[in-house]
Amino acid sequence: MSFFCFPPPLLLQYLILMRVLEGLGGGLTFPAMNVLISRWAPKEERSSISSIVFGGKTDTLNSRKKMYSKRQMSTDFPGIRERG
Repeated sequence: MSFFCFPPPLLLQYLILMRVLEGLGGGLTFPAMNVLISRWAPKEERSSISSIVFGGKTDTLNSRKKMYSKRQMSTDFPGIRERG
């Protein structure tokens, strides 16, 4: 079990590299989606298509927060309930 608490340095370098690549992908993807929507969608529908495409990220994050807070409140860890 202690092996998983202190991963080898090569694994840490791999995880850091993966996080950097994920950030680069996200940094290129979101502006590209704006360009694609502006060129592909008709002017009358651009705002609704953009809200559907980009609103999904916010909805996912909010639902994830609610799910984790419910799970934490159902545990017997006393420090979570005292935070207000």
